[in-house]
Amino acid sequence: MAHQNLGRSSLAGIALVNLATFTWATNMVLGRWLRADIGPLTLAAVRFLIASLIFAVLLQRHPPQERRLGNDRWLLLAMAFSGVVLFAPLLYLGLRFTTTVSATMINGFGPLITGLLATLLIREPMNRRQVLGAIAGIAGIGILLLGSSTASRQALSLNVGDLVIVGAVTLWGLYSVL
Repeated sequence: MAHQNLGRSSLAGIALVNLATFTWATNMVLGRWLRADIGPLTLAAVRFLIASLIFAVLLQRHPPQERRLGNDRWLLLAMAFSGVVLFAPLLYLGLRFTTTVSATMINGFGPLITGLLATLLIREPMNRRQVLGAIAGIAGIGILLLGSSTASRQALSLNVGDLVIVGAVTLWGLYSVL
């Protein structure tokens, strides 16, 4: 069997990647669930605190010379601002006004938004695989919408929360391009 060739470190890596995916996937569900009890900035701050503690532990495993910012400090600052400081609070703010389903479907446009931003900002056009991946994602969203009930489709009407989520997804795309 293929898994017999995997060492402990490979299995640990696979487990951690799956844990990261699970954590990312539950982000919108938890954000929507906690919207009435915790404000968007507080929720984002708690999220950052947890991530910072994990990151601090991981950072200690690297030698100090690998931790220097160097000439990339402004780029890293722009990335931190778009992908960390603004993204999460906007996401949680949007989830106060829209459904988890709407937010997740809007998030499905992320690859296309990221590809368009890459084309505009760094002149890196999307290749065929990226275009096909974006189309597949959008087609998946369409299939979900077509398969939903009329009431569900009506609940997906555009609202202020959806627009805020579009802004958050665009900021994440900018972060990814930078």
